[in-house]
Amino acid sequence: MTKPGRHCTARPKTRLTRFETLSAHELARFAAQRPLRAGSLIVTVFGDVVAARGGEVWLGSLIRLLEPFGLSERLVRTAVHRLVAEGWLESEKIGRQSYYRFSHAGASRFGIAARKIYGPPQTDWDGKWSLVQFLRGPANRRERLKREFRWLGYTQIAPGLMASPRRDCEALAALRQGVDGSLMIDWVATAGGETMPQALRELLEQGLRLAEVGTRYTAFIERFSPLHAALARLRKPDPRTSLLARIQLVHEYRRAVLRDPRLPRELWPAHWPAQRAYDLGAAIYRRLVPASEDWIDRNLQAIDGEMPPAGAGLAIRFGGSEA
Repeated sequence: MTKPGRHCTARPKTRLTRFETLSAHELARFAAQRPLRAGSLIVTVFGDVVAARGGEVWLGSLIRLLEPFGLSERLVRTAVHRLVAEGWLESEKIGRQSYYRFSHAGASRFGIAARKIYGPPQTDWDGKWSLVQFLRGPANRRERLKREFRWLGYTQIAPGLMASPRRDCEALAALRQGVDGSLMIDWVATAGGETMPQALRELLEQGLRLAEVGTRYTAFIERFSPLHAALARLRKPDPRTSLLARIQLVHEYRRAVLRDPRLPRELWPAHWPAQRAYDLGAAIYRRLVPASEDWIDRNLQAIDGEMPPAGAGLAIRFGGSEA
């Protein structure tokens, strides 16, 4: 599916580095999953790669990029069509070529998630909890509201009740405009640490499922620590492998961090692994970006041909610096 005038030069067969071997192992692990979560992986690619490079990509080069993950051309086409129907993506066709980008709603959703993915787990806290109660109404509209609040970082702690230690007024206002706000009421509970009412504390402990989140973080650390060690031995990692490893890293970290209620440090359980997982992900990501961007320059295509250079936002992900 190579576009005229562009091609990928095959590399001569050489002995694989440990970094390439580990990356291939993770690719095989993903491909063995059933069912294959093609849509979720494509959202990761758009959020981490495409959005940073002008926001649009030719479907043919996206198909080629995703092939090592075990996604066939047919599966990728089906997944992107579904993401369009769900409001995540929008398409543009020029001649026989189709190009995809985040829709406005999709970009907004991933923007909310990106603050959690690329930002540090520790932030200042004013001791307040944001609580949302869902009122009676059509089940499908209530469920849509709950999905939107999960994207904002809220966790269900009881039937019809969700909570977050953060209250993003701007995001809440945007959400009210986009959905039926009459089905919800929200308020702030000023309680934290030892001053938290016992009833709320018990609801939070039961509903936040911290043990499950901690297990995901620990699994992420165990899976990617060997990759970090392998990268430390390389002067310059292979560009294609670097991009595939970068996508794997962000996708697996995203699966853990988006389930994290992002409790302030004052409320962390003992030996909470969030900071260790973030530090590991940040170290690997910053190591992979230069080589992976080289591969993007040569192989991914947008409407005008080569994708534009990455914006300043890429450099500051995971605590990086523009300088």
